[in-house]
Amino acid sequence: MKYLKLYEEHKKDKEVKPKVLNRAFNLTDVDVQELIDGLKDEYKNKLSKSALDEYLEGREKIAKDILKAAYTFDKDGVLIGIENFPDKITLYRIVDNGEVKTDCLGKYWTYSKNHTKSEDFQNSVGFNKDEKWWVIEATFKKTDIDPIETLEMLVRNVGEMEIRLKDKCIKPIEYKIIEYDKFE
Repeated sequence: MKYLKLYEEHKKDKEVKPKVLNRAFNLTDVDVQELIDGLKDEYKNKLSKSALDEYLEGREKIAKDILKAAYTFDKDGVLIGIENFPDKITLYRIVDNGEVKTDCLGKYWTYSKNHTKSEDFQNSVGFNKDEKWWVIEATFKKTDIDPIETLEMLVRNVGEMEIRLKDKCIKPIEYKIIEYDKFE
């Protein structure tokens, strides 16, 4: 019995603790590995082994770089790091006239006000250009952000300007709804 207890204590000492890569959201190397494993499962039948290995290696590097880099943006306004993420962030969302529901503003947002004005973004939204659009400008707490889904989006689609919330009905600190044509 004494040896079993010593073995258990020795085993506990040898256990590897996850390495924290991002203090802002307390994300670890285990979170990155789970993201990479998910991508591996998704692409294993779509890519050759060497292409898959290269893709996953690149995505793992991107994930770690995003987690470790300070909360900054590149020259095009793309988020390149989420370390030191602010406690509050203003986000934007375009909705059409029928979608504005103030009790449930949505889960998918952009952090770039300028991005809402780009033709690429407008085309990705897919609304009828002949109808009224609205921009919701809302301030959320860092704790409202879903860091895993946001990281996955940023890793999958390099250059993506999307932030995802934990739930589509999270109440922002404050918000305003502006007619798109009057949004500056």
